[in-house]
Amino acid sequence: TNCYTSNAWNATICPDGAKCASNCALDGADYSGTYGISTAGNALKLNFVTKKDQTNVGSRTYLMAAGNTTNYQILKLLNKEFTFDVHVSNLPCGLNGAL
Repeated sequence: TNCYTSNAWNATICPDGAKCASNCALDGADYSGTYGISTAGNALKLNFVTKKDQTNVGSRTYLMAAGNTTNYQILKLLNKEFTFDVHVSNLPCGLNGAL
């Protein structure tokens, strides 16, 4: 059961956290279509605005620890380099492309 409709939780199916956990399936999201998140090889692409059933602005992802589905990966970057590429040629005017 999808307990999230439009921009709010369905209050009948999901009145509180305990009922939500027992009544709702929270996995299986259409990450590419709804949130603009996709992967190809070792690349992760985050679109800023996606429009499907509703408009979604911005996306956020978290890196999970290897072999673990409940803990986030901790990056110890002191005196190390973390690199990324941002394709800014298609950014609309006024949008900040900083990460």
